[in-house]
Amino acid sequence: MDNSLRRLSPLLKSAVGTPGKAGNFQRDVIIVQYLFNLIKPIIQYDIPEDGIISPTLIRTISQFQSIHLRFQHPDGVIEPEGKTFRGLVAAAMKYPLASQQSSFTSSFFRQPSANENSVRQLVNDYLRKERYNVADETLE
Repeated sequence: MDNSLRRLSPLLKSAVGTPGKAGNFQRDVIIVQYLFNLIKPIIQYDIPEDGIISPTLIRTISQFQSIHLRFQHPDGVIEPEGKTFRGLVAAAMKYPLASQQSSFTSSFFRQPSANENSVRQLVNDYLRKERYNVADETLE
């Protein structure tokens, strides 16, 4: 799995999470929010896909690191090619890709922007390629 993720270019341009430790570019934050919404059965709540780093998102990252990745000292940061990102992608690959339907915030208060839909499509394409890489390696 790790080898196949390295073959794809990084999905994130900068780290996402705890301010001061992460760049938190809007596009990267939306990618992480969308990935967490894909694994909603694990985290059990919606994350608004608004590109804003929030205490809820930082807590979600830390809990994912602690509970699902067994970090002894979660830092609430997702590095572009780090263990938390790889774990989040691996978890997302276990669930069907979401359609272009947006998260709770978008669906109740506004229509998703073209940018949000393009980010979702980018993530969906990345996950499809990663699934293909994993399947290809399994056949080898």
